[in-house]
Amino acid sequence: MWRRSNSSEENRQQKLLRQFNCTLLPDGTYRTDGLKDRSVSGTVEIPYGVSEIGYKTFWRCEKITKIIIPETVTVLGEYAFVGCVSLKSIALPDSITTVRDGVFSNCQSLTEIEIPFNVEALSDFAFSGCSGLKRLIIPRGVVSVGYETFRGCSSLTELTLPDTLERIGWRCFSECGALKELDIPTGVRSVGEAVFADCDALERVSAPSVKGYDWSPKWLDGCKAEIAYR
Repeated sequence: MWRRSNSSEENRQQKLLRQFNCTLLPDGTYRTDGLKDRSVSGTVEIPYGVSEIGYKTFWRCEKITKIIIPETVTVLGEYAFVGCVSLKSIALPDSITTVRDGVFSNCQSLTEIEIPFNVEALSDFAFSGCSGLKRLIIPRGVVSVGYETFRGCSSLTELTLPDTLERIGWRCFSECGALKELDIPTGVRSVGEAVFADCDALERVSAPSVKGYDWSPKWLDGCKAEIAYR
């Protein structure tokens, strides 16, 4: 379990911990199971000693604008921040390895976010409905983006996919109405249906001429962009 020698800092961290409903895990760290006062506004700090931000911890905390996450956190649980419509700032530490389904769904005020380099997969609906998100670089090491991961990111104009990427899920980038172009890396083996559906501004998609073994024949459904094979 995490310890600090500075008693005043330890007291501060314990006070922070009492803001949450928590579960003590076998390794002595904590999982947050919910913020006790969902009407809290402004900045919320998660205490050291928390390793997992659990299911819907910040569900519909509509007045929070900033969340501070310590380097003890390794897991962002399902729908952890769903509906945090005022959230503008959140820095994800490199300790994070797991990003589960719907983590930032409908965080409409979030304009940019940096994905930690230890993350290998962005799960289903992770950024769905993040209508304020403008740019995103998915780091090298990520191998999979899931179903509707970026659906409805209507302000997204810059998106970079890494050369480690192997799988793109069903309707992954659908309704990204501001996206104009995208390069699909050569190593992508699996692409689901309608990945660019309703991307009305999309003009060009660069894709490998030799497709992987599991590209859906309907991957371009709803897409009017020019496809440049290479």
